[in-house]
Amino acid sequence: MQCQIVDPRLIDHVWPKVETWIERAIAKGDRWWTLSGIKERVLSDPSSALFVMIDDAGFYGVFVVCVETKPNGEREAIVPACGGKNMKSWIGEIGEIENWSRSQGAKFASITGRKGWPRVLASSGYKITAVTVEKAL
Repeated sequence: MQCQIVDPRLIDHVWPKVETWIERAIAKGDRWWTLSGIKERVLSDPSSALFVMIDDAGFYGVFVVCVETKPNGEREAIVPACGGKNMKSWIGEIGEIENWSRSQGAKFASITGRKGWPRVLASSGYKITAVTVEKAL
């Protein structure tokens, strides 16, 4: 299994293979993102990227990563969408995404999503640092 960053010139070719996974991830996670907004971001912002998990048999997963500058000046890699199939076979490749994020100046990484992320990523060193509680008004 390989983790590969997708060249922005190839995103239109790769997008149909991962679009459903991205759509499901944003529906279950951070509702501030839209499918079209994510695609536009990775096409236009060099501090954002689409990573695919792939082998000779095809695509298994996708990570969208956006490195942003926080108000205090620190850079953080956020993952607004991650999904796929057979996650246990590729989640260990997150180190490649962390390396790319460091190259973009990120000092931290965060993932917003379902409650299972702390369990899935515990072996990669991720821990719960905050929770979000919400009520519609």
